Amino acid sequence: MTAYHEIFVNTDKSEQALVHDISAAAGATLRHISSINDAPSYRGDLGHSVIELEMAHEFEGVPEMPFEQYSALVTVRDLDADKEREKETAQGIFERLQAIGGYDLLLVFDFQRLLAKS
Repeated sequence: MTAYHEIFVNTDKSEQALVHDISAAAGATLRHISSINDAPSYRGDLGHSVIELEMAHEFEGVPEMPFEQYSALVTVRDLDADKEREKETAQGIFERLQAIGGYDLLLVFDFQRLLAKS
């Protein structure tokens, strides 16, 4: 299984507002794709990376990473498997969402390493 950078998101904002804010934070338009795990899902193309937004997930975490407390999941995948660039892309999206406000966020790598929390 390949490891990626993920951003877990919790918010009271609507799905439409979340999609808009993530699009703005990523600098790419998110388009609706087939549902993943029976939840609405979106995908954006950043050229060197893609981001996928799942409006629901079934991941459970550990005390320092309580994934179940976050309703949505953003996965960042670098198309060249450049993990440093993937991390920078994910951190940028995380920081811009933080600046927009209204979000509780966890930035993790491979569901195992906590990189940032807000």
